[in-house]
Order: sequence, then structure tokens, then C-alpha cells
Amino acid sequence: MRAAFIFHLTTLFRHPSRLLVVLTLGLAISEPALAANNRCNEPIFGVAGVDMDGALLDFSDEEVQIRRVILDNCRESLLVLDHEKFGRVAHVRGGQIQEVVTVFCDQAPPSEISQIIIDSEAEFVVCDKELM
Repeated sequence: MRAAFIFHLTTLFRHPSRLLVVLTLGLAISEPALAANNRCNEPIFGVAGVDMDGALLDFSDEEVQIRRVILDNCRESLLVLDHEKFGRVAHVRGGQIQEVVTVFCDQAPPSEISQIIIDSEAEFVVCDKELM
């Protein structure tokens, strides 16, 4: 089984009211059962794509299974993605964007996804990407 990396992205996003730094940690978990043993207040994760119906998409079952276990064992969840993920096709569905507490992105989402986020009461934060 492939290992899924919990934290993979290294970037810096700025927003007038907050600063979000996502660091590459290199923590690999290869079994969903191992992820179930760890609790996290605010896991930060990404996805391969977000379907126009709000489905979170990835390219492997393992990544989806591990993300599901992590999200089931956290208080809040933070999704970090760029605008090109909206409408991007990936073959494994794993969750819905309305399950996420806060979504950070470089641009506003398409209207269909924006309405899903508004209806879910999740927070959507548009960030300016800083080059590091």
C-alpha cells in the first residue's frame, strides 16, 4: 500500500486578518488504522480536485481513506487549494466540501461551489499568494 502524506504543501498565504503557513512535514501514514490513532485540532489538507457538486476528489483510494479518518478525528478542518482544483477531474470521491470548516484559496470559487459553501456555513478565505 502506498503511503499518504498528511502535510505535503509548502507555501504561504496572506489574508488581511490572518496568516496561514503550511509547512512540509513529511509525515507518512500508510494505513488508515494508524491515522485513527492520532487526533488533530486543525488538520490542513489538499485534494486533487473539487467537483462542481462539491465532492472532494483524489487519485487514490488510500489518500481518501486516510483523509476520511483524519477528518473524523479532528475538531476543525482546513482545506488549502488553488482555483484550478475547482472542476478538475479525479476518479476517487472522498467527502464533500461542505464538511470542511474553512477553505483557503487564491480566488473565489465558481458560483455553484460558492453556493454550496454558503449553504454549509463553512468559511471561504481568499488569500494572496506570496512567493517565497
